[in-house]
Amino acid sequence: MPFRFSTGYGRSGSLRADGRICPTPFLFRGNVALARIPLLDAEPYLPDGVNVVLADGSLDAKLYLDLAARAAGIGGSFKGSMGVRNFYSLDAEENEDLLKWESLQLDGVSGTLAPFTLQLAGVSLNNYYARVIINRQGVVNLQELYRPDQGPTAAAKPAPAPAAAAPATAAAPAAASPPDRNIRIDT
Repeated sequence: MPFRFSTGYGRSGSLRADGRICPTPFLFRGNVALARIPLLDAEPYLPDGVNVVLADGSLDAKLYLDLAARAAGIGGSFKGSMGVRNFYSLDAEENEDLLKWESLQLDGVSGTLAPFTLQLAGVSLNNYYARVIINRQGVVNLQELYRPDQGPTAAAKPAPAPAAAAPATAAAPAAASPPDRNIRIDT
């Protein structure tokens, strides 16, 4: 079924979508445009342990989406461009400028949801600043922007029980490998 949707968001943002949609089974093929969506609205959704305070910035995106329900969830592909304008963030521990820029533009964005792939044909960053500091212990401040064990739920987690010593002849279990990610940036 064809559809068209347009609305304002906040003081100056907008959302637009048009294309074809089917509610059951879910299917969406069409265009989505976001303009001046405030990044501050996303801060409550950042994972626990993120040591960054979002102070300003907005998201712009123009994407074509081809999405469909699959047995394991929503799958499909996307392509288009997106950018983050007037980004400003603070180090949460020092409450000092951390990262800021006037414009980060990602062009030729394309990929799939399952398995996740991402390709970028171009990246441009204008008028940027990054506060990079090496502390007395030799640790770069950017390495401590995410500490999953420092989130509010970390204190509520019980400490793991000590493992019984394994016999000397037992082989160590294989480490779990990270999920497969296929990300490529063409320049």
